Amino acid sequence: MTEASRSSLWREAFAPREDDPHEKPRKRLVGSLERMRENVATLITTIPADCKDLTVHDVTHLDALWEMASLIAGPKYALNPAEAFVLGGAILLHDAALSAAAFQGGLDELKRTQEWQDLAAASLRQQNIEPTLEAIQSPPADLLGQIKFSVLRALHAQQAERMSSVAWSLSNGEQIYLLDDTELRQAFGAVIGRVAHSHHWDIERVAETLLDNIGAGTVLPADWCVSERKIACLLRCADAAHIDRRRAPTILYAATRPSGISDVHWGAQNKIQQACSGW
Repeated sequence: MTEASRSSLWREAFAPREDDPHEKPRKRLVGSLERMRENVATLITTIPADCKDLTVHDVTHLDALWEMASLIAGPKYALNPAEAFVLGGAILLHDAALSAAAFQGGLDELKRTQEWQDLAAASLRQQNIEPTLEAIQSPPADLLGQIKFSVLRALHAQQAERMSSVAWSLSNGEQIYLLDDTELRQAFGAVIGRVAHSHHWDIERVAETLLDNIGAGTVLPADWCVSERKIACLLRCADAAHIDRRRAPTILYAATRPSGISDVHWGAQNKIQQACSGW
């Protein structure tokens, strides 16, 4: 059992119940979400190498967002199972693109983006280096990490929108999806992506772009409709609320010695206790 499955929102949506007429679709959603969690948990182990000095962005953070969302929502803000599935998928993907591995073309794909061109050129100029095409594509080693970090921060939310629908290819041609259930991916892949992307939008864009009545697809009960706006607001509030010491543990803070603005974030979060749920 994961920490996510202990949260009230998860239990309300997915916990087994007696004489459940929707036991099969409920189990299908849970199974798909748990497999997606395993895939994403593996993928995001690459984040620290590409975004050095970030506070903890591993699967413990993703699981904790269920806890945060449950505290914020309270006992009378239930999600139906399809909405909980979309929330879970968006939680898994919202920061998953903070590494080059989240892009099918890896670092080469990043270097083809306009963001790389602009940020690399700016970094080179700051060091009094002429931003030639060659220098932008192959910057000095001491600038490469800084540029990659900046580009990933700029692009990760946008890339999150694609990640539930695109495939990674093995050398034998096999296609690997983070969300491996084809029917659920067709029904909710784009929805999960939009909600994940929206955590970096202005709130006005959330209101204008997202929808309140997405159909349940063809393999779920018809009344399990999805409100993108509701889930998007819950995700962004939960993500903002999870700033306690679990994301900046003392031993890791001491061992990694983050610098600059990252040190400020680590130092602040290292002092914050987790939210109290017993009030």
